[in-house]
Amino acid sequence: MELISTVKELHKKLPGYEFTPEQEKALADYLAFLREREDLLELIQTYHDDIFDNKKYTLAQVEALPEKDGKEEGFLFAVLFLARYERMDEVLGQRGIPSSYKLGALKKYKESLEKSKTQYGSYGLRGLHRYSMVNHLIPLEYRIGRLLFEITKFNSAFEVYRNKQTGQMISVALPGFQYMPTGKRPPSTYTGELFEPYIRQDGDSMECFTFDEEGNFSSTPITIKISDYEKVLQTGDDVLSVHIPADGRMTPDLIDEAFALADKFFADHYADVDFKAYVCSSWLLNTDIKEFLNPESNIVLFQKRFRIVVTTVNGYSLFWHVFGTPTIGPLDELVPKNDFQRKFLERVKAGQTLYNGYGYILR
Repeated sequence: MELISTVKELHKKLPGYEFTPEQEKALADYLAFLREREDLLELIQTYHDDIFDNKKYTLAQVEALPEKDGKEEGFLFAVLFLARYERMDEVLGQRGIPSSYKLGALKKYKESLEKSKTQYGSYGLRGLHRYSMVNHLIPLEYRIGRLLFEITKFNSAFEVYRNKQTGQMISVALPGFQYMPTGKRPPSTYTGELFEPYIRQDGDSMECFTFDEEGNFSSTPITIKISDYEKVLQTGDDVLSVHIPADGRMTPDLIDEAFALADKFFADHYADVDFKAYVCSSWLLNTDIKEFLNPESNIVLFQKRFRIVVTTVNGYSLFWHVFGTPTIGPLDELVPKNDFQRKFLERVKAGQTLYNGYGYILR
């Protein structure tokens, strides 16, 4: 996909994107510089082809490119991604997807520009704010109603078995992961006892470990008869990962609508892919926070949709998600503005580790 001509014309299209005046000026200034630099234009083409055609997605994790007259600061990737967005109609059309579905990528792009400016000091895309744009532009991630849905592969610390007669689900813990006596994954500072699960098969019997209703690992082994079960979710399966944009309430009716629309969208446009489940890894699925939430709160009702199986440490959620700050700093600098923030902060100051919960909904 020849991109250089698109880049050279981008300055004419900036007003149509409705950027903030500051964002538009920063991009316009860099584009004026870029149009005279054939070496950088060719580099943009190379990065585009490698990332989007050759699937070398990790190239977008490059922390910094060599400075070009002091103007890089992530702007080369900001331009690359905007030029890719200009070609999204063609990309979406290959699966018959309406062009309106590219608007979620533009919204994410604007948000990423602003977050990058706050954290790094310029509107160029850097760090996580750069890498998080890739899935929106491949595209493997779509905004559908209130939620984002990402096409990915299942890769977690468990696999799911279903009893052929009763339909009972068992989440079997995989070897290679360690747990504290509490059943949670250990933070980096933990120095106490750890338990690692195993799976032992003897003929038609399998001894293994599973998780309780709160998603905590249970160190008491169970034995199942293998022929009574079928594996319904395993490593490498195609799944849809659910993300929750922080731009409004997540009422049950909006979540219902999003899942219903997603069912239809992926049936219509990805009928060739057998998605086994919806999965979600989020601080919102941390079952510990139910201690200070109303049982009928939107967060608790969202948790109930999923079978929450395992937790992973997420120390940044207090800053990034609860308080909305771009960097991790001293706790004393966080000033609660509501009861939710206050209770969250109290628990962290008391030494409680924050986690992501990981859950699934079989499709």
